[in-house]
Amino acid sequence: MVVCRCRDRRKKIDAVPAPAGLKPEVVRKGQSMPLQQYVVRKQDHLWEIWLGRELLSNQPSYVDALNAADALAQAAVQRGESSRIMIGTPDGVDVEFPMRRLPRRPSAETA
Repeated sequence: MVVCRCRDRRKKIDAVPAPAGLKPEVVRKGQSMPLQQYVVRKQDHLWEIWLGRELLSNQPSYVDALNAADALAQAAVQRGESSRIMIGTPDGVDVEFPMRRLPRRPSAETA
C-alpha cells in the first residue's frame, strides 16, 4: 500500500494500491506491453483507419486501407509495442488479424 503525506505531517492519506481492481493473475504476471489496436472500417465511400479515438487515415479502397494499417502495425512493432488490426464489417462482425509482437532475440544459451 502506498502512503502519501500531505503538508500536515499528522494527516496521512492512504492511496489506492497500484494493482487495485486487477485480476490476481494479471498482477502476478506483471505489466503487459502496450497494445496498438488499429481498426479499419468503411464509412461512406472511404475506408478509415482508427487508433482508439484518433482517425489516422482515409483510403479509397479496402486493399489500400489494409496496406496502410499493416504499415502502421509494423511500425508499432519496431517501436516495441504489440499491435493488432481489426476489420469492422458493415454487418457488425469484427474480423481480427493475429497480434504482431516484436520477435524475441535468441538468448546466449541457444545461440
